[in-house]
Order: sequence, then C-alpha cells, then structure tokens
Amino acid sequence: MGILSGIRQRLSATDPGRQRLNTATAVSVGIALSALASWAVVSLLHADHALLTVGIFLAMQMGLVAKDSTAKGRWVTTAWLAVPAIGAATAATLLHSVKWQQLVLFVLIAGVGTWVRRFGPRATAMGFAAFFGYFFAVLLGLTLVQLPFFALVVLGAAGAQTLMRLLLSIERPLHRIEVLLQELRSVSAAALSAASHAPEQTHDVRRWRREQQRTLRDRLARLDATAFAIADWQQEFDTQQVLGCDPVSLSTLVLEVRMDVEHVCAELEQDPESMQDVQVAGALHDLRVVLQHTTAPAAITEATQRAREHYAAIDSTTAHRALLGSITRSSLAHQQLRSLTTAPAHTQPALGKRSAASHSAHAAASSTPTATSAPAPATPHTESARWWQWRQWRPTTRLALQIMIAAALATIAGEAISASRWYWAVLTAFIVFVGTTTRGDILTRAYRRIAGTVGGLIVGVLAVWIAHDHRPALVIICVVAAFGMQYLGPVRYFYSTFFISIMLVSLYGLLGVLDTQVLELRIDETAVGAIIGVLCAYLIFSANSHPALLGTLAAYFAAFRSLAQKSQSALTEHPNDRAVLATLQHLDDALRDLDKKVSAMSAAVLISGRTRQEPNVHLLYLCTRASAGLAQSTVAATRSDGQAAFQDDAAVALLEAFAHLGDTADNANASFTTRVQPVRTDTVILDLLPRIPFGTEAPQVSVVTDLSRMNWVLLQIIQKNNG
Repeated sequence: MGILSGIRQRLSATDPGRQRLNTATAVSVGIALSALASWAVVSLLHADHALLTVGIFLAMQMGLVAKDSTAKGRWVTTAWLAVPAIGAATAATLLHSVKWQQLVLFVLIAGVGTWVRRFGPRATAMGFAAFFGYFFAVLLGLTLVQLPFFALVVLGAAGAQTLMRLLLSIERPLHRIEVLLQELRSVSAAALSAASHAPEQTHDVRRWRREQQRTLRDRLARLDATAFAIADWQQEFDTQQVLGCDPVSLSTLVLEVRMDVEHVCAELEQDPESMQDVQVAGALHDLRVVLQHTTAPAAITEATQRAREHYAAIDSTTAHRALLGSITRSSLAHQQLRSLTTAPAHTQPALGKRSAASHSAHAAASSTPTATSAPAPATPHTESARWWQWRQWRPTTRLALQIMIAAALATIAGEAISASRWYWAVLTAFIVFVGTTTRGDILTRAYRRIAGTVGGLIVGVLAVWIAHDHRPALVIICVVAAFGMQYLGPVRYFYSTFFISIMLVSLYGLLGVLDTQVLELRIDETAVGAIIGVLCAYLIFSANSHPALLGTLAAYFAAFRSLAQKSQSALTEHPNDRAVLATLQHLDDALRDLDKKVSAMSAAVLISGRTRQEPNVHLLYLCTRASAGLAQSTVAATRSDGQAAFQDDAAVALLEAFAHLGDTADNANASFTTRVQPVRTDTVILDLLPRIPFGTEAPQVSVVTDLSRMNWVLLQIIQKNNG
C-alpha cells in the first residue's frame, strides 16, 4: 500500500488539478473510437487490414500534436489535421511508381514540416500531420484504389479526436480551482513535514540529511507545479466571475503562500532548534490546522485568529521574527484561499493586503502589451545574413536543413539495413529534431528515444505474448499504451518512446508480422536514425547548447534587472504601473524559456560535466514569484495624484534597498559561471523598515518586504551554486 501511495503521490505531483489525466483519458477514448471506425472501414468495405493500425497510430498522433493555448484552438486544430494528412498521402500515392521521386518528396516534407514551426502551434501540428500522412502512405505502398479507404480512416481518426477535444472544452472551472487549492494545501503540508521531521537516534544523520533535502526539494517542486497550474487556470477562466475576487488578489495570495512556505522550510531545515521556541511551535500547529482538509471550520477560525494575533505582536525584540512572520502569513493566506471556494461569490471578502488597488492593477495588466507584442530583443538572424553565416539563421531554417540532410542519409542507411523497414530510421531522424533547437537538445532526445525503444520492445513483447493473438486484447494494449504515453510523456520523453514501442509491437501483433527479426530491425533502424540525427546536429550547421543556455540565463537576469529598475522609477520618480506589469510579463516568459532549455539539454550537461551552468529553475521560479509580488506592491503603492509613493528619507532608504538587491542579483548571475562567496541570509533590506513612515498594512511596507524576499531567494541561488 505504501508503494502504491508513493507512486500516486509522484504522479499527482506532476499533474496538479488532474488536467493531464483528463487529457490522456480523452485521447485514449478517441483512439478507441478511431479503432472502431477503422475496423468498420476494413470490415464493411473489405479494405486492407493494415489500415486498422493506421487509424490507431494516427489518432494517437492527432491527440498529441494540438498544442494551442486555448481549448477552442486545440479542437479547431485537431479538426484541420485531416487535410494535410490526406493531401500528403495523395502526393505519395501519385508518386508510387517512381520511388526516387517519392523519397525526395518525403525528405522535402520533413524539412518543410519543421520549417513551418515558426508560424506557431497550429502550423507545427499541420506539418506533423503531413509528415505522418506521407509516412503511412509510403509504409503501406498506397495505390489510387486504396487511397479513399485511407482517407476515410484519417477522417475517422481526426473526427474521433475532435469530438474528444470538444468534450474537453466543456470545463468545470470551479471544480478545477477547488482541486488545485486543495493540492496547494496538501503540498504545503508535505513540505512542512519534510522540513520539520527530526531524525531518529538510530539514523545515519548525514545520510538522513541528504534524503531530507531530496524529499524537500521534490515537495517544493510540487508546490511550484501547483502554483503554475493555478496561474494557467487564471489564463483560461475569469477569476472574478468564478470566485468573486479579482485575479491580482488570487495571484497575490498564491504568491504569499509559495514564498512563505519556502522560507519556513528553509529556516526549519537550517535551524531545527527554532522549533523548540514556544511561539514558533504554536504558530506551526496553527498552520497545520489550517492546512488539514478535514479540519472543522470553527477550528480553522480559531487558528486563524491566533495567527493574526501572533503576526500583530511581532516586533524587533521577537525571537525568530522572520520565521514566525512567514508561518503566520502563510496561515492567513491559506485561510483566505479556503474562503474563496466555501463562500458565495457575492459574499467573498476583499482579499490580500494589496486588494485595495487590485482593480486598477488588473485593469493595467489587461491592457498591458504581452511579450509577443512588446518590442523584441535583438536577434542574430537578420535578413542580410549570408548563406554561410548559418549561426545567424532562424532556428527553424537551420533545423529544416539539418532534418532534410538527416532524413536523406537515414533513407540510404535504412535501405542498407532493410529494404522493407527503412522508414523507421527516417522516422527516428525526424522525431529527434521535434521540439529542439540545439545539438544538446537533440542528443538528449536521441538517447531517450533509444532507451525508450529498447525498454518498450521488451515490455511490448511480453504483453503480446500474454495476449496470444487475441485481437481485442491487442487493441486494448494499444489504447493503454497510448494513455501512458499521453499521461507520462510530458513528464519525460523516455516514456513517450517507451509506450510508443509497446504500441508498435501490439500493432505488428495485429498484423501478424511480429517476429524476432522485426524487433531486431526496429532497434537497429532506430539506433541508426538517432545516430544520424545527432551527427547531423553536431556536424552540420551546429548550434552549441551551452552558449544558448547562458544566453537564456542572461536574458532572464536582464528582465529581472529591468523589472527592478521600472519598479524603482515608478515608486520614487514617475508612477507607471503599466510599464512595471509589462516587464513582469517579460520576466515570466524568460523563466519559461529557461525551464524548457534546461530540461531539453540535460544529456549534454551530463556528458560535459558543466553542472554549474544548469540553473536551479526551482529557485529562479521563486525569484520570479517574488518579483511578481514586487510588481503588485508597486501597483498598489502608486498614487493617483501622480506623486511618488516614496519621498524624502523613505525614498533614500528605498534606493539603498534596490542597490543592495542589484548587487545580490549580479552575484547570483555570476555564480552560475564562477564561485561567489555565499551568504546564507542578511537583513540589510529589512533593517531599512524603520525609515519607512507607514503602517504595517501599507503597500509601501509590502514593497520593502517583497524586496527582502527577492534578495533572500537570490542568496539561496548563490548558496546552491557554490555547493
């Protein structure tokens, strides 16, 4: 039971809100419907039985490739996928009698399908569908007589997945946010438990400490994922209409929970003796009461009241005042988040310490230019770049040429291995380039594909042997494998190839052509295609991953400094909350780019050993959330009369705080390439509070608190980078 519980927790940790589970289920049902439609075509129209495998595989791909940002966009894209698939298959069929022309067009479609990625997710999906439509036409050796049956199967696959996408678009926003907020409480409690758990006397303390740090890191990563999921929920739904509070207030509360729980866990881990303090122990007890799902409302009210009293009583003489403040703030924020889903929308209280200005903040945010409409930074790929200046080309242009060369070489090598199974090499050479831009990304994808293929073939053979040529059982294996790929594939690419290989083994079982030679050829062709793809990535128009990573990291810190400068100017010179919020959007985008880059190049980092250049995205996420808090505080503190929020000595103190933050940010950026003297914590910014002549609930005080949080996270980055 403990093992099953652990697996369940790990799966839920990567899927807060169960959104990926819902999508995987819908795609799997769509595959089953497509299989039924294909079976009908085969049985009623006496078509080739191989079309049954086409219906299953194409339905799986069509369920995967629609990546639009909205539910409507995804189902519209899915509905259109049949057009390029049938068009490409028609072209392959017309060239059926001239093999060399058919292969040349195959290589061109692989390149064009990659090049169109520059036009967004819908064009990317269309290119993918065209490639697979052509691929299956070549694989089956389609003739003009068979083409109508193939088109019916493609339409059935697209129709089934479009139907499931339509059903997915029928959302229950209140239920989703309830699940997400419950998950937020669960992961907060789990992180606190990991940080406060003391070792038994029989434990190896050093080993236990390593395990504690790993557990705590995993649980805080779950908290990251949940906060991201809540932010995504806000992008899809109207927060005011569903919950009765404005979006900025909800974002602020989630931010405060995230930052305060992180701070509490770090302090408890580094100073376990602090839990012996009576006030700290009492505050932790109240926080656990608020976090428990089964706590009675009266007990939550009492715990919240005690937390409010503790927070009001904190002063310069209070022991562990920073830790105590974080614990009590977390209790209050969690209680306010609880109230969002328990009270009717029209009776919701005003939430968050910045909610007085939240309406104006939201208005500014909604009219803020997005990252796509903001002036783009200078890029190296200019229109005047010569053909030999390939490092200045757009990534999609460079990748398209690499893929065409790789596909051509894979065709030759695949034919040399097997004249009947050569297409596996071409398919692998194409797939390893999908979703990548640098050679490190491609290397990572290639080795994961080979490993997943070998593992999937072993498990697939075992599953087919158990099914023993029972067709319904083989179809069920295909559907289950598709579910596993859809559900676990986004977590790690290895799972995608693992489950695809299981599906392919089952499909060959359906066709009755599964034998040892086929499996050996599958491994050989996959390995050859992956090797050719990696060699083309490293030897032809190569783009080094590490400069790209450091460039992405530099872009993140540039956005961070820009946000600090805009906030400083808005608070001490000319109020401009729109500029602050626009810069925050750029920082969020920079973080997402960095996260994708680090994940994509993990194999290259491992081989090169340059682990210092792999940023701790978890801490950078915290830094971004703290920066969001500063932006929201800045908006709340902005005066309507156009006067600066900080004047005289308060302005001088604030400038000192920003200067100190800037120095820490420079050191944090430098710590990724050189050793910087680590400092566990400092109170330089908090010590400036006595010079800020405002009450504790004033937004000006929140500005200083957020600056202190940002500084603290940057110090943690320095400490982690220096080991």
